[in-house]
Amino acid sequence: MAIKLGTSDISKVYLGSTEVSKIYLGATEIYSGGFGTYVDAMITRANALSYTLPSNATLTDLQTRLATIGDTALNKLDVLHIYSPDAGTMDFFTLNVVAPTTIQATLVNSPTSSKLGVLTNGSNNYIDTGANPNSLSNYSLNDAQISVFLSQDVVDNGGFNNVSFILDSATRLGFRINTGSNHYSHINNDGNVINSNGATLAAGFKTLQRTTSTTFESYQNGVLNASMTGNSTTIPNINMFLGGRNNNGTFDGAQANRFVAFCMGSSITTTEMATINTQIAAFYGR
Repeated sequence: MAIKLGTSDISKVYLGSTEVSKIYLGATEIYSGGFGTYVDAMITRANALSYTLPSNATLTDLQTRLATIGDTALNKLDVLHIYSPDAGTMDFFTLNVVAPTTIQATLVNSPTSSKLGVLTNGSNNYIDTGANPNSLSNYSLNDAQISVFLSQDVVDNGGFNNVSFILDSATRLGFRINTGSNHYSHINNDGNVINSNGATLAAGFKTLQRTTSTTFESYQNGVLNASMTGNSTTIPNINMFLGGRNNNGTFDGAQANRFVAFCMGSSITTTEMATINTQIAAFYGR
């Protein structure tokens, strides 16, 4: 509900220098200034698509987390999905947080979802993120980042688990994790491999990025796992899947994985990685 000055809506109300977001008359809300730039844009898009909105508490919490991550980091991203719905609101959480009218996720064959994320079964359901790295604006050949947030440990299946992976002819991009905590990762290259021991099977915010034509790195929660020399070749031209591999347009399974967030764009700092990790964890733990 808006407050008017004459016939004009008042867009903002301040108490001193502090912006007031809501005003109540008794128990009735008589003014709402919105939740914030990112969430308000998502709401506009969701309303246009007739999606059910999350609770006000969830929307407020989401905007708080995004504000803490900050515009500097978010402006580097072409896509950010946060798969942590209130009951009955998964459609809302397929929207791209940083640009809600673009790059919307599709849940293929109905994987289950909750505040803890989307649980893919490793067999026939998965997330098509809608993100084709060849069509992104911030993501580029030698300044590229892909991250996934897993809210449960990766299943050690004694072979490859294609957590998030694409293969476009000979160009590869994504995470493959297998027995012995080996972490096989590729970014815009034709097969150079990172083999990093440590926390790669653990839940958390996993980032793979390239900042030069000759090197690329993997991180866990903002901490470097491994760095390797490997030449970039070309950017894949195919959508990124979560929960399996997009093998030249055909889905290859993996093991069950629970995804709570996904993002792609240009490279981000380790501080930004750590902040995204803590804020997403706090949001899905609400």
